[in-house]
Amino acid sequence: MKGQGPMFERFSDRARRVVVLAQEEARMLGHNYIGTEHLLLGLIHEGDGLAAHALRGMDVDLDTLRQEVEALIGRGQQPMPGGHIPFTPRAKKSLELALREMVQLGHNYIGTEHILLGLLREGDGVAAQVLRRRGIELNTVRQEVIRLLHGHQGGEGRRRRRTAWARSGGEGATLDEVSRQLREIGARLAAIEAKLGVEEPPARRRLREIERELAKVRIQKESAIDEQDFERAARLRDQEKKLLADRRQAEDTWLAVADMPEAAADEPGDEPPGTASSQ
Repeated sequence: MKGQGPMFERFSDRARRVVVLAQEEARMLGHNYIGTEHLLLGLIHEGDGLAAHALRGMDVDLDTLRQEVEALIGRGQQPMPGGHIPFTPRAKKSLELALREMVQLGHNYIGTEHILLGLLREGDGVAAQVLRRRGIELNTVRQEVIRLLHGHQGGEGRRRRRTAWARSGGEGATLDEVSRQLREIGARLAAIEAKLGVEEPPARRRLREIERELAKVRIQKESAIDEQDFERAARLRDQEKKLLADRRQAEDTWLAVADMPEAAADEPGDEPPGTASSQ
């Protein structure tokens, strides 16, 4: 994708393939441009990206989509020669909005999901029109993308509760902030215990191990992105998500252990060995 500018350098391999497939779709329809409709066809044609999964989950399939696009704008009259096909202004705007969606979701490169969101966010192109006719709106797709990104790992119910709590509790107190404070407290306690020679509890030790591994993976992911090794960056992103889920579970375990009441010292059988007085 040479000569396309710095934005395309941030495209994942699948997102780049979508652009290639969009060009093929334009040729098949006899069009001498790549419009938003061709990008949409490219997304579902690609088949394996997050956008394709989201679209299939909304009952969008390639053959039907092609028919709808052709019915809406028709076929070109001339066979298309080889070579570069330019983007329409709306397609360019959609790709620029994909970059904004990437930033809004806190990601480091543009994936197929961001292109799909960009097409809907543009709002006036053929792609957005076709999707709206099916009742598919931007917010619905964004929620589906976030759900697919998070996956169906353990703690789905906890995530729903966290979202509801964050919405009802305002901007001040979020679970992420509580988790951050919890980790800071854990680090301070570990330092104090180390000075006193107290053994660190297994639950907190596990949490600290996950934190170290998470920091390492994030550094490797940033390095992969800098080197434009997007496939490796995607694998590391998945590893990061798993570690984040592990961290949430470790935090829950630590809190559960911390909440357990200690046994009373004067209960029968609780005296340390060798302390009972001889009669």
